Amino acid sequence: MRAAWNPAQDVVWRRINPNLFLIQFHCLADWNKALHQGPWDFKGSALLMTEYDGFSNPEKVKIDRLETCCQIHKLPDGVLKNKNFLENMAKRIGEVQEVQITLPNRFKSPSWIRR
Repeated sequence: MRAAWNPAQDVVWRRINPNLFLIQFHCLADWNKALHQGPWDFKGSALLMTEYDGFSNPEKVKIDRLETCCQIHKLPDGVLKNKNFLENMAKRIGEVQEVQITLPNRFKSPSWIRR
């Protein structure tokens, strides 16, 4: 994950069990990037992360969410500007965090919607 996150300061990994780790960041910007700029993939598997208070039992922390983006292709003309329609379509896939009507500059085609 070092290459993906490119942390400014050291990151400490503590193994709790074979599939659960505590990750300690010493820089707030590194923590924000790791927690909020995913989704992250580690050796072909999703890396699920959540905030942890440092006091409770780590094995009791609920980690059941993977935020990701989806692409919906071949939508009819005019649909891309109808936010309600797009939100309802996105809800069929899962809980909607954001429907992005204005596309990032790197996307040239209007058939890409970020969810």
